[in-house]
Amino acid sequence: MEYLVENKKIRLNPYHMKYSKEISKVKGTTADVYLIKDKAYKLYRLPYSKEPITKEIIDAMKKIETTRIVLPEAAIENKRHLIVGTVSSYIEDLGLDNLLAFSKEEFIYNVKALYDDSILLGEKGIKVADLFLRNFVFHNGMYFIDCGKFYFLDMDANVTISKNIEEMNLFFIHSFLIPLMAKYATNKAKSSSRLKEDFYDRLRNSISMTEIFEEDFKESTLEKYLIKRAKMK
Repeated sequence: MEYLVENKKIRLNPYHMKYSKEISKVKGTTADVYLIKDKAYKLYRLPYSKEPITKEIIDAMKKIETTRIVLPEAAIENKRHLIVGTVSSYIEDLGLDNLLAFSKEEFIYNVKALYDDSILLGEKGIKVADLFLRNFVFHNGMYFIDCGKFYFLDMDANVTISKNIEEMNLFFIHSFLIPLMAKYATNKAKSSSRLKEDFYDRLRNSISMTEIFEEDFKESTLEKYLIKRAKMK
């Protein structure tokens, strides 16, 4: 099929792309991602009820230099100029097992980098959403790819920043810590409830999970920290 990227015609045939030796296919919930060289071509699945992302937001994000939240670089449009996908850089996921070996310093450095990106986007009036473990990858560092949802908020920048920090806090509690700690807990339900209560209580006096990690993390590796937290009473 013929598409437009940056007003240039390109031809993509998703049916045949998965058989190419140079292209692998990543399954998503609302779209399929095709890897072409070092770029990820994300094509939304039919039917298109509405544009999942606007050209205005993509154009704005092209001017923002994030380090850990991968942003769309270009829109993929069909012949009717409806956005049917996006193009972004591709980061290979080396797996969470490698992340578990991180020291406190390495982990905190990466956590701060993610929060810094969310703050930078908030300063530009862009609200980040869709921060889930399925969009989180490890490649000698922690990254979010294919977040999928970005919104312009007509609000004071401080409000947008606060919302982005809250979104990141929710990710670290619900999508990161609790699932990773679950395999070390003897009673998963009780452990999960206890952890959420503890983290939410402490966030009343902290801006982000960064401060809590800096206070809590005293072990030699992230895995040992998760084991300790999972077994705390």
